[in-house]
Amino acid sequence: VERLQASYSSITTIEADFTQEFRSAMGGTQTSSGKVYMKKPGKMRWNYKNPVQDEIVSDGRAIWVYQPDLNQVILRTVDEAATTIATDFLSGIGQIKKDFHTEIFGESPEAWTLKLTPRSPQPNLKALLLDVDKQSFLAIRTVMVDHFGNETRVSFSGIKLNLAVPGPLFDFTPPAGASVIRP
Repeated sequence: VERLQASYSSITTIEADFTQEFRSAMGGTQTSSGKVYMKKPGKMRWNYKNPVQDEIVSDGRAIWVYQPDLNQVILRTVDEAATTIATDFLSGIGQIKKDFHTEIFGESPEAWTLKLTPRSPQPNLKALLLDVDKQSFLAIRTVMVDHFGNETRVSFSGIKLNLAVPGPLFDFTPPAGASVIRP
């Protein structure tokens, strides 16, 4: 855990390809993929490519979820987002030992699996599993489990660290005509 935290503490930016799989406790599965960018402190951008081209953008204060097929943007403050604790350490603003109880949950030839349970109750997060690469001490897979047993699995590949990422990448302006929803 300490080496994982140290790895992320030394990183200023992350760029990676991702594949996301949502597994419903009721039996359905949805898979999507795209590219993610993160920059300290707390900035991130998820560009989905398949099957839809949604975007999730955060400048560290607000989170915009743009769904072009619906021509809508959902806008929340970072404080209103229910699952940011799960991505805080990836984006450089969280502390694993402070935020989670941790245990080694499993091991494969390339990675250790850590189980992280929030120290304080989280509305949409029961546990977080991290597959931590044994060479780089980076999270190469995450599994977020909610209180209903739904799982969101994200696998990262082509990880690039500490590249120059332009600040405007984390700015978002709703497209003309898009509905902006503030739940």
